[in-house]
Amino acid sequence: RAVARKFADQPVQNPEPGVWAVLTAISKKARLRSEGMNILLSADEHILGRTVENPRFRISAVSVSGNHCKIYKDTVIGELQRDEPVPVYLKDSSTNGTYVNWNKFMKRSPPTKLNHGDIISFTTPPHHDASYAFVYREVNAVSCVGNGTTILKRKS
Repeated sequence: RAVARKFADQPVQNPEPGVWAVLTAISKKARLRSEGMNILLSADEHILGRTVENPRFRISAVSVSGNHCKIYKDTVIGELQRDEPVPVYLKDSSTNGTYVNWNKFMKRSPPTKLNHGDIISFTTPPHHDASYAFVYREVNAVSCVGNGTTILKRKS
């Protein structure tokens, strides 16, 4: 939890426009992913899993399902409540489940709302040695630093 809090409190540096959230690796296995430590979320919906087409959203572990879970923005509620941030949800579609803050969700579970700083772990609890654990970080494109690097800052 301390590692997740540390990452959640730091601004996200990324030059890609349109990124609204980042999953940052916090477990050893997740940090060793060949696809990198950060999974950038920029579309309204992203499928994460072992056999997804886009390698940025791939978690190459046998225990992770091909299409393990979906992280998506509820744009309908976002349109109805324009002065509020658009809610983001995680829906598990796997065999082994997905943990959000140590709570296990299975494919029959309803979608769970994600909040800045939540810990998402694939197939095992975040503290387990075999876990692929990430911290969910909401971001806003805010400014450009002198060297041309865009900094995405977390929402207050």
